[in-house]
Amino acid sequence: MNQFRELYYQRGAGGHFLASKCLWNGYSEDKPMYKTTGPVALEPFLKKVFLNIKTETNKVLSVIESSMNEPVTGIEERNRIFLELKKFYDDGCNDYLSVIDGLFNGVKSFKYLEQPRPSEWEVIEEYFRHCKNNWYRMFVSNNWNLHSITHEHPCAFVSSKLNIPYNMKTMAFEVDAVTDVYVRLLADMKDGTLEEPSWYEKSHEEYNNKSARLSDETVSYRKVFFDNDENEIKRLYTFFNNLEYFEENKTDIIKDFKEYHTSNIQILESQSVVIPTVVHALF
Repeated sequence: MNQFRELYYQRGAGGHFLASKCLWNGYSEDKPMYKTTGPVALEPFLKKVFLNIKTETNKVLSVIESSMNEPVTGIEERNRIFLELKKFYDDGCNDYLSVIDGLFNGVKSFKYLEQPRPSEWEVIEEYFRHCKNNWYRMFVSNNWNLHSITHEHPCAFVSSKLNIPYNMKTMAFEVDAVTDVYVRLLADMKDGTLEEPSWYEKSHEEYNNKSARLSDETVSYRKVFFDNDENEIKRLYTFFNNLEYFEENKTDIIKDFKEYHTSNIQILESQSVVIPTVVHALF
């Protein structure tokens, strides 16, 4: 029986680092955010499940374009997705992986259209739900394992009509009031999108723990990175059935997690970022 494992992390919480360590045993941060027992080249198999992708993409593009100027939260992200989806369409709808991963996570920016434009939201939601369902179906039908790390639980922003594989196990990073502020500050600093200091004086932990509430297990961001807790780091490797590798290399692994976290703090401090007192107290 094939196996599905998904780990969810907040923006700024080190997803590429986690993938390189927990999925790829430290080989490279350039590796994909997923690992499968299927073939390296997935595109030929995706073509078999995305039979009407060109027609469906053209339809959703027109709906997205018509709602671009709706004055609700998420305009910038919706514009980004529109341009990337249009490129996907103009290039012949071949790069399915870009739709499945990067673009699916952006569907939350369209959720704000649900009240002012419910019919448009339904079309957009159905498109992305269909893409995600096809992605899962490909692995189920071929009996391939899929271990992945991504931002959101798939049910966080789309309806329960999503066909989650019945044997999928999920885990999510959980932030507290202080570490939530820290990861948001770190993410905005790295992206060059820092807000006014007042934006980081209040925690958004309830919003940023949405995937944690939907997941089978949670892992503490504070314990993994600030405390460098061996048992909490070990849980990440256990989740991905990589415990043997952890036990054989745990000294180096724990050191790598510590050094990664220390480097992030050094980056924050070197950039003259205004760090809230409650966050600075953790350093």
